[in-house]
Amino acid sequence: MSHAQQSLAQWRIEQRQYQQQIGNFIVTQHLQHHLGGGRILDVGERRIKIKHPRGVVYTIEQKKQSLVSVTQNGGNFVLMNQVQQVTFKRLSHACFQMFFIHQKGQRDVQEVHI
Repeated sequence: MSHAQQSLAQWRIEQRQYQQQIGNFIVTQHLQHHLGGGRILDVGERRIKIKHPRGVVYTIEQKKQSLVSVTQNGGNFVLMNQVQQVTFKRLSHACFQMFFIHQKGQRDVQEVHI
C-alpha cells in the first residue's frame, strides 16, 4: 500500500470516528432537550428509565446494535446506528453517563443532564 493510500485510509478512519462522536453528541443534546426536567427512576447497565415531567416514562436501551429509546406506547424516540454496545451509569437524580463502544472499537462517553 502506498503512502497516499495509507494516508487516505487513515483520514477515512478519523472522519468516521469524528462523525460517530458528532452523532453521540446530537443524541445527548436531543435527550437533554426532550427529557428536560425529568428524573431518573431506575438504572441498569444496559437500560435507564426516566420519568418525564408530564408523567410519561421513557426507557432508553440498546437493541440490535443501535441505541433506541422506547416510550410507554412503544414508539421509537432516538435511533443511533453503528453502536456495538452502550452502557449507562447514574451520576445523580438528573444526570447520567452513556458509554458507547462502536463497531470499529472506538469508545466515547457522553454525559446527559436532564
